[in-house]
Amino acid sequence: MKNKLFTIAMALSLTTFFGCQSATEKVESAQENARDAKSELREAREDAVTAAATDEWKEYKLQTRERMEKNDLRIAELRARRAESGKVMDNVYSSRIDALQKTNKDLQDRLDNYDRNGGDWDKFKREFSYDLDELGKALDGFTDEEN
Repeated sequence: MKNKLFTIAMALSLTTFFGCQSATEKVESAQENARDAKSELREAREDAVTAAATDEWKEYKLQTRERMEKNDLRIAELRARRAESGKVMDNVYSSRIDALQKTNKDLQDRLDNYDRNGGDWDKFKREFSYDLDELGKALDGFTDEEN
């Protein structure tokens, strides 16, 4: 980007210094070059912002996927413990485990179906992170109750 600006500035100064243009033409040419440079700078900034947002999205998606996979493992462990226990409350615990699994699946679907271009990224991230944290707390609470 700096090279583009340098090239434009150099071309502008060479044109002004060596050119056979009238003063009006030189001013118009300089203004045109300045507009082009501003436009290129604006595009470069937008590209940088877009690239950063894409990187942030990929990182967030990777981190949340890992958390959801851990949740799946914890749910599978809870199911295995329930199958072994033979306690009276197994039906109640099983339904609660089913609800936790459904919540985790719903979160996975929300993440997969989120449209970054049409949505408010900050709002989605805040709400999704909150919901994922609440699921983690529910899983922690479930295992605490069990002991």
